[in-house]
Amino acid sequence: DVPCGGDGTLRKSPAKLSRWSVAAGLGAHALQLAILLRGAALLRPGGRLVYSTCALDPLQDEAVVSAALQQEPALALLDPAEALPPETLASLRYSRGLSSWAVPHPDFETERAMYRSWEEVPPAVRAPSTAPSAAPAASSGPPRSLLRPTMFPPDEAGSLAL
Repeated sequence: DVPCGGDGTLRKSPAKLSRWSVAAGLGAHALQLAILLRGAALLRPGGRLVYSTCALDPLQDEAVVSAALQQEPALALLDPAEALPPETLASLRYSRGLSSWAVPHPDFETERAMYRSWEEVPPAVRAPSTAPSAAPAASSGPPRSLLRPTMFPPDEAGSLAL
């Protein structure tokens, strides 16, 4: 379970809503992707890695998984029916992930802008190019809430069966 923006816990902790922000979800994306790719690098051949968040945000779920699948060709997404024993599957509620989503401006609360592709993102809110799996530095550089290409659905998102 990677660190996340926490929007999936609002039902049990409604007080968190007053502290929630778009920037929290945007900021979590790069760290989550770095954690997932590091986990994949440590996995032995044929091993299993489970990625989970308490987030409902596709930038922290589908975007992270699709970016990892694109960056690490040895990874494969398994259908729960293939990966879990029948007794576990019988009590599990799940659905397919999204294949398209919009990415909010880092200052969405004031700007109210949403972007459907990286090409639409103004240069001022683009994170500088870094290694795809690099987590942002905690003490230097731009804020983690700048937008990254990995936040957007890939062209083949539908074929990834997220």
